[in-house]
Amino acid sequence: MAMAACTYLVTDANSYLLMAKSKVVDVKRQVTIPKLELNGIVIGVRLSHNVLQSLRPAIGVSQLLILSDSEIAISWIKTRNQKGTGVFVENRVKEILTTMQKIEESGSQVQIGFIDTSKNLADCGTRGISQNEFNSHSWWTGYNLQQIRELAQNLGCIPEDDGEELPTDVQLSQVRKQEEY
Repeated sequence: MAMAACTYLVTDANSYLLMAKSKVVDVKRQVTIPKLELNGIVIGVRLSHNVLQSLRPAIGVSQLLILSDSEIAISWIKTRNQKGTGVFVENRVKEILTTMQKIEESGSQVQIGFIDTSKNLADCGTRGISQNEFNSHSWWTGYNLQQIRELAQNLGCIPEDDGEELPTDVQLSQVRKQEEY
């Protein structure tokens, strides 16, 4: 199994793949699919942030659209309520939200939402593309501006934070009675 993310620059006329990254999952660790998808979003947000920082001196990016085919991972991010999901999810959601806030503070609007698996171009980075499709696949061009606008209309912006819930420290002690022999 693997995770992948890709970043595209979309202009009025064209769309270009700027950068992509994939990561192979450690098979020794048992991780659920939603957690892997959440990690994929982390990779994508980091990648997008780095690309934006590189482009910013030359190009103004007005909008960043983050898409995932995992409704569970998206709901963790949008609701900001990760109670019962564990430290792994809490830490990744916190990193995603912090990075998205940095992007917004630098002047780009950020939206996150669901995309059907059949339309998720990042999946090409993990599932592969046939040799016949490789040169002309939409992986290279992404979506045109009209398709992006349609996708963006169906998304909601991340709601404002209504107070951060921090994990509480728990101390656990165990007392054993030593039996006499």
